[in-house]
Amino acid sequence: MKTKKDNISRKDWKYMEQQPYGDPGFSVEYNQRVIAEVNAWNEAMDRTRNREQKSDIAERTSAVAQYLKNLGQGKGVQDVNTYFGRRHLAYLRGEEIVKKLQANPALVEKLKHKMEQQGKLQPL
Repeated sequence: MKTKKDNISRKDWKYMEQQPYGDPGFSVEYNQRVIAEVNAWNEAMDRTRNREQKSDIAERTSAVAQYLKNLGQGKGVQDVNTYFGRRHLAYLRGEEIVKKLQANPALVEKLKHKMEQQGKLQPL
C-alpha cells in the first residue's frame, strides 16, 4: 500500500522540525515500550487511588449509616451535631482535608501566605 506524501501548508512551516522525515535514532519498539509502561503505571495508580478513596469513605459512610439506622428506629437524636458530637463530626470531616494538605505542601505554604496577608496568622 502506497501512502501519499502530505502537503504541508506554508503557514505551518514554522512548526516543522529541522528534520521533517524523522529522527535518526528513533526506535518504534522503545516508544511502544515506554507507552506500555506509562499505561501500566497509570492503571496501578488508579487502582491505588480507588482503594484509598474507598477506605477513606468507609468510616464516614458507616457512621452516617448508623445514624440513619438509629434515626429510622426512633431511638436516635434528631440533630447530627448532638448525635456525633462536635469533635467527632470535625474528625469525620477533617480527615480528608488533612490528607490533601499533607500531600500538597505547596498548598499549605500558599494558605499560610494568604492568611498572613489577611492578618489572621502571625509570620514566624
